[in-house]
Amino acid sequence: MNVKGRIAVLAALAAGIVAVMAAKHWSGPADPPAGARPLRKDLPTLIDIGGGKCTACTMMVPVMESLARDFAGRLNVRMLDVLEDPETDKYKVGLIPLQVFEAPGGKELFRHEGFMSREDILAKWKALGYDLDAPPGGRGG
Repeated sequence: MNVKGRIAVLAALAAGIVAVMAAKHWSGPADPPAGARPLRKDLPTLIDIGGGKCTACTMMVPVMESLARDFAGRLNVRMLDVLEDPETDKYKVGLIPLQVFEAPGGKELFRHEGFMSREDILAKWKALGYDLDAPPGGRGG
């Protein structure tokens, strides 16, 4: 096998390993410490519903992890697997990934189907009246 063939095989193997790791990682909470914390009823909640074999769903993992980490104390972040978590039934999922934006207390404010960037998520929260850049407990408007 020539050098180009070896490189192609190594690249394919690396891509496969990354895909498997992302799929396994997806099924857990966005951030283990955040997942271990109980949801605060006084905070808005972002729920991402997807599945491990869905490419767009695995692309949501780092977005959700960064939001869980960067907005701890200001935003509840949850990731649910549509095939493994019976709680997803109440969301009447049509397509995945699905992001559900909820007000404190659980009232659904907005939903989006498909990949959603961090910037778009933060812009939507702001449009909904939640300035996540405000100090913890603050709500913009």
